Amino acid sequence: MADRSHSGERTQAVFSCAQQDQPLFAIDLDNLAARQSQNRLSEILTGLWLDYMLENKNPT
Repeated sequence: MADRSHSGERTQAVFSCAQQDQPLFAIDLDNLAARQSQNRLSEILTGLWLDYMLENKNPT
C-alpha cells in the first residue's frame, strides 16, 4: 500500500494494520496484486494436498 501525493507519486509506505480505513486512491493496487500472486503456488499445492488427504482418509 502506498500513500500518494496529488501528483500520483508514491510518497510513503502505509501498512493496512496501521491505517485500516484508507481511501481507495491511496492503495497501490498493482503492488497488492503482485503480492497476492506470490501466494498462488502455495495455495494450489495446499488445495491439491488437502484433496488428496480427504480422498484417502481411510488408511488400509
